[in-house]
Amino acid sequence: MEPLAFAYLDDIIVFRTSAEHLQNLKECCRPPLKYLGNVISDGGVQTSPEKIIAIQKLPTPHIITTSPVQLKWYKDGGHLAPNHAIDDGRGILVITDVVVSDSGNYVCQASDGFVIVTQYTTVTVGPPNPAVPPTVSITPSYIQVQENQQIEVHCVARGNPAPSLQWRRVDRPQMNERHSFINGVFRIPYAQKSDEGQYECVATNSAGVQGSTVYIQVFQQSPEPAIKVTITPAQYYGKIRETFSLTCDAPRPWRSMVWSREDGQPLPYSSSRSEDERVLTVYDAKLEDSGTYVCSVTAQTTRGNGTAYVSISAEESGEYPKVSVDPTQVTVDQGSTIELRCEATGVPAPTIQWTRVTDPLGPNAQQIGSVLKIQNVQIRDRGVYVCVASNRNGVAQSSSIIEVERREAPVIEIHPSKALTVTAGGSLIMQCRIITGSPQPSVHWSRPNGQPLSNTIEQLSNGVLRFTSISLVEAGEYMCTAENTAGKTTAIGHLEVHTQPSLTISPRSGILNVREGEYVRLECRATGVPQPTVQWSKQFVSYSGAAQESHASPLSGLVPNVAVYEITRVTSSDQGYYVCQGQNSAGTAEERVSLVVDSVPERGDITVRPGEDGSAGNAGNEVTQYPPYVTPRVPYKDNEHIPTYGDKTFTAPVGTRAELRCQTKTQAGSDPLYVNWVRGENSTLPENSVVRGGTLFIDNVQPTDGGEYRCLGVHPSGAIVFSFSAHLVVVSPPRITLHPPKQVVRPGDNAHIECAATGQQPISITWTPVGREMPASGSAEGGNLRFIGIQISDAGRYRCTAINSAGEADAVADVVVQDYHQQTTTITAENRQQVAERLVYQPSPLDIYKYLYPNPDMNQ
Repeated sequence: MEPLAFAYLDDIIVFRTSAEHLQNLKECCRPPLKYLGNVISDGGVQTSPEKIIAIQKLPTPHIITTSPVQLKWYKDGGHLAPNHAIDDGRGILVITDVVVSDSGNYVCQASDGFVIVTQYTTVTVGPPNPAVPPTVSITPSYIQVQENQQIEVHCVARGNPAPSLQWRRVDRPQMNERHSFINGVFRIPYAQKSDEGQYECVATNSAGVQGSTVYIQVFQQSPEPAIKVTITPAQYYGKIRETFSLTCDAPRPWRSMVWSREDGQPLPYSSSRSEDERVLTVYDAKLEDSGTYVCSVTAQTTRGNGTAYVSISAEESGEYPKVSVDPTQVTVDQGSTIELRCEATGVPAPTIQWTRVTDPLGPNAQQIGSVLKIQNVQIRDRGVYVCVASNRNGVAQSSSIIEVERREAPVIEIHPSKALTVTAGGSLIMQCRIITGSPQPSVHWSRPNGQPLSNTIEQLSNGVLRFTSISLVEAGEYMCTAENTAGKTTAIGHLEVHTQPSLTISPRSGILNVREGEYVRLECRATGVPQPTVQWSKQFVSYSGAAQESHASPLSGLVPNVAVYEITRVTSSDQGYYVCQGQNSAGTAEERVSLVVDSVPERGDITVRPGEDGSAGNAGNEVTQYPPYVTPRVPYKDNEHIPTYGDKTFTAPVGTRAELRCQTKTQAGSDPLYVNWVRGENSTLPENSVVRGGTLFIDNVQPTDGGEYRCLGVHPSGAIVFSFSAHLVVVSPPRITLHPPKQVVRPGDNAHIECAATGQQPISITWTPVGREMPASGSAEGGNLRFIGIQISDAGRYRCTAINSAGEADAVADVVVQDYHQQTTTITAENRQQVAERLVYQPSPLDIYKYLYPNPDMNQ
């Protein structure tokens, strides 16, 4: 039998032999197998093909139990080769005719049904890996800390075989007695000035040695004395299961007080601290609670530590462990936190280790003292958990079963997902569907604005919301809320309610009787959701043989909300039915009026201007614009005369009320005239205007209201008797800005204040002193007030006044003359903008009379 050149671990030995010696191998190689060869390396198993490899798991004290132990080999990340890998079930794995694919990690697993212990070895088929010298890296490469702060440096080394690490100080032989170097991490918990210097991490393997250095700089804190901290009692000697307390005292004020243990171990799990952190109490003391306890006190700029020594001894020489677990069986909600408590007794105090049957502890499980804490419990965490307590006298264990009840926060959707549209009076259903959620969420509907659901809405099962007899009140948002023990979520549904158009026409529906030549205005207003469009049309009746057909001819285009149709002079051809139709997506509505035209006898003394038959109306919202009137050659009567035309321009300040009056005066027995105002360029009158009694009122007049307006005189026959043009000019009163509003100077200085005015030009600007005459040093020119060599007596208030055709405004500037020994008194400038008086165009009746009757002798 040929011993293997490379073996591994303490309790597993690997060797190779020929096929003809396999039977002898099985007969001779019962435990202990370690006498079959010499173990000369721990680098794993390396061999070459066409050999046999035997791997045996040696007896080790990894499992202390009275239950039968099962041993099993398996290959990590794969399966044992079915043709040439033999596991005898007692710890021996034999691989015959090894090939390169047999390389890998082989795991030996031991289980007594409660605890599972594993160890592994690596088999490499092929030539050995070459030795690689170590490489070392340190992070960070330079450290700066304050005294009493922690120093932490990480050293990482690579090479083959794996290098061993050593930490040393370069500039002096001795290091801080509290330092530690574990798994490549160098720490000093509380840095001192003496720790400053250069350190080196050295990596060594059979291929060589390499080191890397780091420099640590420690800054001294302020020279304030450290806080004196004392712990009472300074030493405590007690026995197991007793309770002891340590009290920490330090002069106030201090910012924080923290208890810890000098050996880096956590405080006993059974310990508690007082509300002010001064008293540390340990209940049910155990042997492992022995050691040095540290109280660290931190003030604003300094700190201090106090220590106390605790020694816990056993009452008797030994006692077999006893263990109990609470709870022994529990069902928890998914996502919650569970704590399993293990109570163990024995002398000496047993050590406690939590394990899990068939599976390792999850990443969310943490053992804190004797308590196993599992946070954010998931379904995968269900199973059997075992608490193992052991001391030198034996081992005891107890188990707890965890069941996990699934918990998922609700996920919902609104169906239909798009906004619902319904016509008023209709019905519909809106549903809140539950996609996921455990346990089953509860569902209820509400309005996001806090408004209660109306009495025409029903909440049914399965998240259904039923609407009946829907009105505009039900339009808006509806919120579905789903809730269970795992959480709550909401979703919003939208409901749009449409209403059919509702029409209002003026004059009211029915029959409208008018005389030929009169003015008719038909107005139709529509309301509804969405906004309706309206249109006037005239209905015509035609006959085809014996059949009668009716059709409508549109008189205007579709316009929103309001449609207006005007007939300036009605004729018999205008008689008929006029239909207003309003429509939107919810439906169509119609209203109609019957226009009946009463004919009047034709008068030979009334001449109608060519083209002014009045038969054509104007649709929409605009008032008809009439063409310029030409004086008829034939008079109406001997005592009636057509006035000559003239234009006038009128001004009105911004924001005032303009009144343009057009009055007529006729002789007794003459036909009355109808007076109307229209705007030039066929545009509509301003929104804030109204015509009453021949007067055009424009409130809050604005610059956009300026322009040409015409007063029309209309005879009852429909003829336009006169057209009078007027131009309205809207002007702005002045507004003043002072630069500066306050001037502070010294005696003998020159001063200058500018008064700038905006508004309708031209603007006249003047300066006057308030309550006094203009001083000799002062002069005003236009908007500029200047002082040459000002004196203390010239100080005071000066008023700037601006005047234009629209009004006037003034502002007061303050001039302060300050000598070297006087304090300046602050005076706020006064700025007063005067509102201009209202300008109204009001021609006198006499002017209109003269306009209509320029020859006073023609009055008979």
